[in-house]
Amino acid sequence: MQPDRRRKKRRKRAKDRRSAKYTLRILRVVLLALLVTLAVLLVLFFAQKKKEAKAAEEAQRLAREEAARKQQETEFKIPDNPPEETEALMPETEETVQATTMIFTGDVLLHQTTLGRYQSSGLPGILSEDLIETFQNADILMINEEFPFGLTGEPWPDKQYTFRTDPQYVTAFQDMGVDLVGLANNHVLDYGESALLETFQTLDGAGIPYAGAGADLARASQLQVFEVNGKKFGFLAASRVWPSGSWAAGPEHPGCFGTYDPERLLAAIRAAKEEQGCDFVTVFVHWGVERNTMPEDYQKSLAKQYAEAGADLVIGMHPHVLQGIEYFGDTPAFYSLGNFIFGGNSYQTAAVAVTVYPDDSKEVNVIPCIAGGGFTRRAEGSEAQGVFDTLNALSFGAGVDAGGACNPL
Repeated sequence: MQPDRRRKKRRKRAKDRRSAKYTLRILRVVLLALLVTLAVLLVLFFAQKKKEAKAAEEAQRLAREEAARKQQETEFKIPDNPPEETEALMPETEETVQATTMIFTGDVLLHQTTLGRYQSSGLPGILSEDLIETFQNADILMINEEFPFGLTGEPWPDKQYTFRTDPQYVTAFQDMGVDLVGLANNHVLDYGESALLETFQTLDGAGIPYAGAGADLARASQLQVFEVNGKKFGFLAASRVWPSGSWAAGPEHPGCFGTYDPERLLAAIRAAKEEQGCDFVTVFVHWGVERNTMPEDYQKSLAKQYAEAGADLVIGMHPHVLQGIEYFGDTPAFYSLGNFIFGGNSYQTAAVAVTVYPDDSKEVNVIPCIAGGGFTRRAEGSEAQGVFDTLNALSFGAGVDAGGACNPL
């Protein structure tokens, strides 16, 4: 029996040795894993510390540069209230000498065809992109609104053409960049006083001033003043054409400012210069005979009187076609710019751009256009020259050169 016991003991010891070796092997693997993990953690720790040190160094560098920049600005900053000799030594720059550009168009009617194009394509549906850019870049854009904005009223009796546009489409004027509209014309009361009052409300709501019509005579004849680049620009609008004397604004009823008797308008022009201190006064007038390319004698007489009273520019409309240009001293009178946005077949039209400089000198340029079917575009090449040729043939002692510049001959 003893040999069997010894054999069993040897087997047990051998088994225990194998178990110990296996356990030791496992411990070695675990230890190695722990050492690897620790090494990785140490690498990550030192990498993070290095990154933080680099970020701190960069922050310090930026702080030093910012401090140096501020110190330099402080050293070279011009005082808020520099002494007179400093002002005298400062050279004039383009920023201190700015010209003011005004653009004027003739009749604008937002009728069914035009509105259809506007609804489907927005402003590019009724004006070419180059005209849109020109208008939006102008300091002042003035148009003649040949209709009322409204939903009320009845058509004026026995009137061949009566116009009215939903007030929601005032957005077209806003998109164009319209700064001022003339309302003194023979269509603004097509649907009576209620639609006229809606027009005032619509324009007021859109932030667009208007001239030539109002809730009473005082408002209709009111001078509209814009202060731009240190100068005061005044605008008056009046009509010499309407279907009934009842369209004239009165002391207590709405209507248009008229110039059948020019004395009130002449007095307003003089007051704009002498009392209001305007540097530049524009008279926007509805007159003439439809489709006539030559002005009536009274148009020429009134334009001369406006200029002598102090007007610096006379812009006419109503005939629906172009009429010529005439200078009275330094004052150009455009007898008719025709239809600018209207309907019908293709026709010549124009806008006028006037640039006024700080020394009160001015440049007058014609923007030649072709319009029709509710869309107006800038004319180029032979079409542009065609517009200039038409104006030159109709003008009186004035001309437009190939670049569109307008001057007395």
